Amino acid sequence: MFDPNAIPETKETGFKLLPEGGYRVLITECNFKHKNGDVNSNWFNVRFDVLPYDGVSEYELTLRRLYTNFTWENANAMAVEIGRGTLADVMFAVAAPGFTYPAELPELMLNKELYIDVFHKTRKDTGGQEESIRGYWSLKGRQRKKNEKPLPKPPTPQAMANAPAKVQRAAPPMQAPARYGSDPGPTDYDSPF
Repeated sequence: MFDPNAIPETKETGFKLLPEGGYRVLITECNFKHKNGDVNSNWFNVRFDVLPYDGVSEYELTLRRLYTNFTWENANAMAVEIGRGTLADVMFAVAAPGFTYPAELPELMLNKELYIDVFHKTRKDTGGQEESIRGYWSLKGRQRKKNEKPLPKPPTPQAMANAPAKVQRAAPPMQAPARYGSDPGPTDYDSPF
């Protein structure tokens, strides 16, 4: 018999920021996307699922995810340079070889583990804090950089408990669908009964 009173209460994890620090993650999604109607503006969208490591329990990190984008093509040359450089850092960390076509990348990166360093930055649209990633390491603790930094330490249990609340973006206002043709809209005799 399943007794709900015998199950411990779950912790609230979905609406707090991940505390700053190092995390072991698994790449679970890698999608090539482009701006509608503009084949010269595209990027890779990657999802990292947080895994337990070094004293941070699985229970504390259940269902925690981070998403990031790597610019592939864009009119802004600096965005392309940063996006491709950061993507190369991730590929180094998971030992992914080079690729010829963007469609090949997901197969090279999916289900690979690495370490990341999470920090908080201020959102431009809400002024609230959000998680961002500032470094990628292989499971052996190596980076692609000339001046490698040491693997970041995971957050302490106290930092996990005191993580700030995540500020959500306001949903866009709902709009009624437009009517098509000469449809006058619902009438009294449109009842389905």
